[in-house]
Amino acid sequence: MEYSIQESQELLHQLGVPRIQNETLQSQKKTWNREKLNENNDWIIQKKKLKEYESSSEVAKDFLNRVYNDENYIRWSLEQSNGTKRKIARGANAKNWKNNGEWFCDSLHFSENIYSNLGKQKWTKSGNHGKQDTPCIEDQCTIITKQGRRCNRSKMDNYHICTQHFNMLN
Repeated sequence: MEYSIQESQELLHQLGVPRIQNETLQSQKKTWNREKLNENNDWIIQKKKLKEYESSSEVAKDFLNRVYNDENYIRWSLEQSNGTKRKIARGANAKNWKNNGEWFCDSLHFSENIYSNLGKQKWTKSGNHGKQDTPCIEDQCTIITKQGRRCNRSKMDNYHICTQHFNMLN
């Protein structure tokens, strides 16, 4: 039986052997710390103004409306739309604020970071994310996951496994 490096380390860790920190196992950071975006004269909306919009907004939609109504954003939007008097909306995954994956301006990137953060705050405040109870041990699926832990889903009637693992085996 062959194991990946991560699976091998997990098995060894369960046996009491400490984990080895290996640079190849560490995933590269794919995001930016929004405070590291340096403001310059090319910014459509200044950082100070964006922070004001953030602090005065309770939800992400309020923040986005403030950005859309900013006079500098409206001016930029008109330039980009060739004067059609159309505001450029963010779009899914901020696609309208990018050109071939590159941000038109770092202020739009900063705005997207704030917008995403406000959306995540609302998501975590509502609901029981990560707080779900596992079923009692007699009603729990008996499959051991890749992480070496027992599946925490409820088992099906007349079977000892959950529907997801049942479908994977059939």
